[in-house]
Amino acid sequence: MTGNYARDKDAACAAVWISEHAAELRKKNKTLLDDLAEIYAQYGYCHNYLTEIRLLGAKGMEQILMIMNHLRDTQIDGFGHFKVRNKIDRRDGDPQPHLSPTDSSARNMLVYHMENTQATTSMRVTEPFQIENIESEKQRVIHIREDLEKSVMQYCYRLLDVDFPDRGFLLFWQLPLDDKLKYFEIEDEIPGLKNVSDANERKEKLFKLLEFLGANPIEKVNKASPKSESLYKLFIKSKIRTLKSKEPYAFPCQ
Repeated sequence: MTGNYARDKDAACAAVWISEHAAELRKKNKTLLDDLAEIYAQYGYCHNYLTEIRLLGAKGMEQILMIMNHLRDTQIDGFGHFKVRNKIDRRDGDPQPHLSPTDSSARNMLVYHMENTQATTSMRVTEPFQIENIESEKQRVIHIREDLEKSVMQYCYRLLDVDFPDRGFLLFWQLPLDDKLKYFEIEDEIPGLKNVSDANERKEKLFKLLEFLGANPIEKVNKASPKSESLYKLFIKSKIRTLKSKEPYAFPCQ
């Protein structure tokens, strides 16, 4: 498949090479993860992470454009306690002029390099470390990423005039912003459902409140709610009672 005569290979050649390497490692009684850990220990741990502020429709496009224009045109010294060392605007790179509208859209990207931490679309910590410390090193980098994520996104939320609670970062990350804010508007209604004695009625009311979240609503919000224990108890108690009554149980909003 190597060459240009087979299209849409989806990294098939890379899969063959990594399979060959896995076979070589097996002869040494090692795995790919063992080999990756040694690479991290020698060159530093690299943490990749994706998050987003999902803004929908024509209004969302206007908001995205406003944020990008602000970030592009404003000299920003830092996000929270992360100081900006320099900014790269991919729109200004070669070739110029842009090849097509698609090329312009794909290059609508800003990259920020921070002091003391290299942070762009990925988090890199280049200092070598002892391989036995790999788990603590991973957690250290993840903590930096979480802090940086909140700092950058809270900056953007302020541009949208949104007071976004820190608990919002525990919601399912792909939820639209409007749905995240709506959840915080209705969550105080959830504990009151424990007063509904009928299990099926309580279950129906619970999922009626959360139906705007689509499939698996509890999983999308439970970590963010200070009432998460009550929410899960409502769901589990309803499920157990339904099973005991031998009625067919169907997860709502699938």
